[in-house]
Amino acid sequence: LVLEAPVSGKRRVLAVGGNATIHKGRALVDLTVLTLGETAKGSGDTVRLHLDTNPDADKFDVDALIAAPAGGAIVTLLKLPAPLDARLSGDGSWRNWVGRLDASLGGKPIAAIAITGTNGLFTARGTASPGAILTGAPGRLLAPQVAIDASAQVNNGKAAITALLNSAAIDLDIRGAVDFSDESLDDLAVTARLLQPAAIDPRISGRDVRVTARLTGSFVSPIIDYRLSAASFGWGPTVATNLRAAGIVRAGTVPLVIPITASAARIDGLGDQATPFLTNVRIDGALRWANGIITGDRVRFASDRLAGTVTIVVTPATGTFLITTSTAVQQVTIPGIGIANLQADLRVASSPTGPGISGPLTVRVTRLDNAAVAALTQGLPVIAADIAIAGDQSIVIRSARLSSPGLNAIASGSFVKGLLRATGSGTSRAYGPFSLAVAGPVVQLVVDVKLAKPGLGIGLAAVTARLAAKPEGWRFDAQGQTNYGPLTVAGLARTGAALTVDVTKLTLAGLTGHGTVTQTPAGPFAGRIDIAGRGLTGVFALSAQGNVQRADITATAKQAQIDLTTPVTIDAGDLKLSVLLPASGPSITGSFAFSDIRRGDLIITDTAGSIAFAKGSGHGSATAKGRADIAFDAKLDASFTPDTITVVTSGTLDGRPITLSGPALMNRIPGGWALAPVTVVTPEGKLIISGQFGDRNALKAQLDRVSLSLLTIAWPAFDVSGRVTGTIDLSVDGSGVPIGNASLRINSLSRTGLSSTSLPIDIGINAALDANATTARAVIVRAGKVQGRAQLRIGPIPPGSEPLTERLFASQVFGQLRYQGPAEAVWGLAGIRGVDVRGQIAIAADLGGVLGNPQLTGTARSEGARVEATLIGAVIDQASLDARFTQSRLELVRFGGRVGKDGSISGTGGIDLAANRSFAMDIRLAMKNAELVKRDDLTATATGNVRIATDEYGGVISGKLRIDNARYRLGTTAAVEVPVLPVREINTHVLGRRVNVYVPPTRWLLNMQVTADRRLFVSGMGLESEWRADLKVIGPVTAPLITGRVELVRGDYDFAGKRFALTRGDLRFNGSFPPDPTIAVSATSTSNGFTAQLDITGTAQRPQIAFSSVPALPEDEVLSRILFGESVTNLSAPEALQLAGALASLRGGNGGLNPINMVRKGLGIDRLRILPADTTTGRKTSIAAGQYIGRSVYVELATDAQGYTATRIEVSLTRSLSILSEVSTLGGTSVNLRWKRDY
Repeated sequence: LVLEAPVSGKRRVLAVGGNATIHKGRALVDLTVLTLGETAKGSGDTVRLHLDTNPDADKFDVDALIAAPAGGAIVTLLKLPAPLDARLSGDGSWRNWVGRLDASLGGKPIAAIAITGTNGLFTARGTASPGAILTGAPGRLLAPQVAIDASAQVNNGKAAITALLNSAAIDLDIRGAVDFSDESLDDLAVTARLLQPAAIDPRISGRDVRVTARLTGSFVSPIIDYRLSAASFGWGPTVATNLRAAGIVRAGTVPLVIPITASAARIDGLGDQATPFLTNVRIDGALRWANGIITGDRVRFASDRLAGTVTIVVTPATGTFLITTSTAVQQVTIPGIGIANLQADLRVASSPTGPGISGPLTVRVTRLDNAAVAALTQGLPVIAADIAIAGDQSIVIRSARLSSPGLNAIASGSFVKGLLRATGSGTSRAYGPFSLAVAGPVVQLVVDVKLAKPGLGIGLAAVTARLAAKPEGWRFDAQGQTNYGPLTVAGLARTGAALTVDVTKLTLAGLTGHGTVTQTPAGPFAGRIDIAGRGLTGVFALSAQGNVQRADITATAKQAQIDLTTPVTIDAGDLKLSVLLPASGPSITGSFAFSDIRRGDLIITDTAGSIAFAKGSGHGSATAKGRADIAFDAKLDASFTPDTITVVTSGTLDGRPITLSGPALMNRIPGGWALAPVTVVTPEGKLIISGQFGDRNALKAQLDRVSLSLLTIAWPAFDVSGRVTGTIDLSVDGSGVPIGNASLRINSLSRTGLSSTSLPIDIGINAALDANATTARAVIVRAGKVQGRAQLRIGPIPPGSEPLTERLFASQVFGQLRYQGPAEAVWGLAGIRGVDVRGQIAIAADLGGVLGNPQLTGTARSEGARVEATLIGAVIDQASLDARFTQSRLELVRFGGRVGKDGSISGTGGIDLAANRSFAMDIRLAMKNAELVKRDDLTATATGNVRIATDEYGGVISGKLRIDNARYRLGTTAAVEVPVLPVREINTHVLGRRVNVYVPPTRWLLNMQVTADRRLFVSGMGLESEWRADLKVIGPVTAPLITGRVELVRGDYDFAGKRFALTRGDLRFNGSFPPDPTIAVSATSTSNGFTAQLDITGTAQRPQIAFSSVPALPEDEVLSRILFGESVTNLSAPEALQLAGALASLRGGNGGLNPINMVRKGLGIDRLRILPADTTTGRKTSIAAGQYIGRSVYVELATDAQGYTATRIEVSLTRSLSILSEVSTLGGTSVNLRWKRDY
């Protein structure tokens, strides 16, 4: 026999010899095994066996020897650390034989067993140390030695066996029968008591661990019926209590099937959260062993609160495994949230770094205990995600999705090498769209949050917030927009021994706040936040009253202003409020008193109130006096009990009483409050209302001639007048969709704009609302004649968590509109204050598609209409319109009209009627000599093309225009500026009158290129002139910014009543408002034999004037000769005073009083001037008035009121060449040709 090197370490040759005879009850065996050396002589390992037994002849003899030297085959194969020697020998016969088994390893005894045989009863008693030879778990179980007490009764090829083997780690008890003749086991029972479970593996623990097995069947494939029990059995920290397992195994099969039925009273050590789910655990299934691999297919497991199946594949030799499980876990407590059921389909696989877990996980919340989360989700949420936990404990979460009626979100993230990264987004029914991003190490996390429109009662939108983990706590910084302006919050939440929040910055509506609050040992917070603003101070103080949170709020206003979109001003007032928040319910006491509160058109001259409320009961009162569009005076008293609220109120509207028929009573109902029917008696009619508020909201109202002016108290901008009669019955379900019906009649409906009031009309409306369809019909009547009809159907409204307005815009819509009547009856109701429309209009339109992007067909026509843009004074009369409704647009097929005395305008384009595109328009206009601007400081007529385009932010007017005629007056502030002058009126409430409040104009911008060859007249500050221009006009319509250049054509400059002929002029506009161009003007005047030169520089508002002359004279001498024709030394006292005034005017940098120019403006002529006396013609000091006729002809009339009269005509042939003709009573008639050139 040859053992090659892979088997025994090196090539070895074994010699095997012997014989065996078994015949007629005798067994004779001789066996010798030797390891041969290279010379084939006996050497190395030796195994010898001699057996001779014959019970009938009373013969029994056995002798056995094993000698295994170091490096031999046996030592190598068994991986022994030293040589092995063993000897079995004895003397006697079958009836009485005594023998012994001794063995040593490296010379140290490892077995000493006495063996006897008496008529087939063999016994073995002694000790052995198999742990010296065996390794792994068997070696540890049998160490340090085993006490052996065994016996076997052999008879007819059968043996009845009894054996006890005891070591420090295990006790074995073997009892049963073995049939050698047919190689079978007959009810062989093996009982093992595990005394030291850690001997199997250091991670195993146990108490009272027992295994019993009954073996029957053949040696090759016995049937094993096993039972395992343990008071406790654990692997590492995981411990099963009262463990039981059983099964029946048929050995010798491939694969080997090991059925398992196991149970445990509880399993601990998997975490405090898992322990409650692992009670009364049960496992039922089968494991299979084949080719060194253990498998289990859909092994079932269950407990009181979980159930599932597991499939496993384990390779013990390599330690690799794969486990898949589908598990359902019931009634999981999520701290701070509630209770949920879990469903997981996980895959657990070995890897070089440790086991990895992956698969989908679903969490279905069955009970919500967190009120904040419940308010957010508005129902029970479901969370689903794919998780992956790697062997290095890195975690990846993919496709996480939260679904609930009020909140839907998706997210993904990872935790790898100590870095957490996660992103998510979703939509909240209450707070709108949001997104979330988390990044960084756990101790330095940065969390970025974006909320599109959370609202929070202040119209909060576009919120961006960042939370950053710092060693001292969490630093937070947030910004957003509200109905009251931008909101910013910043601070630090310290997470030390006590939670402390430092608010370093809080700004809203011109108010700022800062302070610190700290959580007390009792739980409530203590500290204060100080609030300050323009004339407003306040303190928000927190404290602990025992273990109850207390808040004290104080505020004082004195000539205060809160910078909302429409500013709120408060003349004086104060507020004091104390709040306790015990578990039984809030307690509130406080009072307030304010005077002269103003917000837009709403004025509250005096208001005061108080409240005392505790344990659900109390009393409150309030009074208010003021006016919106009309004056009002109200008083309210309210009484509270845990189940009722009683309100008594009275007041006046426009000096006439408004009362309740009796106290308004609200009763507590499940989920909210119910308002019992109550009648409000108004000056013109009455209103009966009832309703329900809370989980379900409902309103019922009966109106009888109720004035719409009541609405202006709450919404001053809704300044409509009229009376309404009818019924309203509405309710709102959980989806936020109103359900119900309304039948209303509105009489004398009108609205007042900037320059006109719309014609009163009557409207009848019938509407039915529900989620499937909202239908409405309306009829418009004026002066007893039906002028319009409309019908509308919206729905079904799509379900979802988005705000109702968004779902409405996504709903199908069908509608029809027919109207033929005056535009001023309906245009004014739109509230577009900057444009006034009058004239007959006919509209026929059909509506389809979705509400946010409607599809229309129809026409709109008008003839002889009038459109006025009041902000710029432009008027289009005799306007005509021919338009078509196409899809979502109103296409202007034809539009035209007269602008000014002889100007015209025409246009094409369209208006997009889709709400989701903000009703954008794009209109292109062609104008000819159109009077586009007619303001106090600027009038202009022009020819050219203009485009008007709008989007959600406003409109832009762009194009190129040629100015046909324009007049600009220097030094005149635009009329539109007057409302924004910083004027503050006080104590007006004493006089009982309103104060005009500036309302920001609609955002209209200009982007115009303007040119003018001539007839651009500039006057003011003593200047009368004609210019040419090339300008760019941009910016708001109400405050245009002008850049470019204006050059002189001709003109005069009057200084202190004296005329200077302009020889050069250059005005450069720099884009400021009001326009204040840079001036470079030169003029000359010839008088009394010398020529005076005047130079004007600076700006229009601050001109700088300098004089020079030929011959050169001092400035005062030049002025004296210009003004009086005399030297300064010859002036009289009055003339000297006049000269001093002129010098003061000159050196003061302004034009001073100019009565001549004021007279010219009053007469409406182009030029008015004073001419000095002319000794040549005999003309005395004269006055001249001139007017331009057309573009090239100028006519002027002059007289000295003493017999001299002259008529002067100038015809401009080109820019340089002119014909001048003059007819006078003293100088006769003359015709001249003038040519001039600037160089």
